[in-house]
Amino acid sequence: MFGKPQHFTVKLVLFTILDGSLKIFLEQSKLPQGDVGGGSLDQTAKQIFSRLNHFKQTNAYLEQLYTFSPPEVGEREITVVYYLLLPGHTISDASREFWELL
Repeated sequence: MFGKPQHFTVKLVLFTILDGSLKIFLEQSKLPQGDVGGGSLDQTAKQIFSRLNHFKQTNAYLEQLYTFSPPEVGEREITVVYYLLLPGHTISDASREFWELL
């Protein structure tokens, strides 16, 4: 039978429109992510976003996008992906270097 998941991760895909183009936020060429602790998936996603420190206070639109898991039985990692839509005016000048053109 299936084993219990041993590791839960939440990843964030942050989108915005900057200079008339759709862009995605990447830190060191990676999506922001974190491990799920004792809280809910939504709480974990919000905590990851709040730790980024690149954004002015905002009520970004947050929604769960998809859940991924490897097809192999054995050690299992479950990744839940959320996306956030951010208004361009919430993006600080200092963080523009982290936004990549799609």
